[in-house]
Amino acid sequence: DYIGNDEVLRHKAMLAQSIIENGGKRRNNIDYSILENYAEARGLSLETACALLVDSFALCRERLMKTERMKDLVMARIDAVTTMNDIDEIEKMIAAI
Repeated sequence: DYIGNDEVLRHKAMLAQSIIENGGKRRNNIDYSILENYAEARGLSLETACALLVDSFALCRERLMKTERMKDLVMARIDAVTTMNDIDEIEKMIAAI
């Protein structure tokens, strides 16, 4: 059974970043087999796969931070509700998202 896991994605991105930072070369005593498998499965060079993973991870992190900021704003507004008008304003805010 396969279970998608953010930790695995972070681990892949960390390994990929280490290869990029090392000029496209593997570091000693580190198991890069998960990256090698990723690259091979997609018919990519290891360097290209590393760049793809790092870029993808950065984009996901950026989107997550954006949605987290929105969630915090909405939750703060919900916590401050005192009138029906406040609720209407929150509904409009959520609809705009």
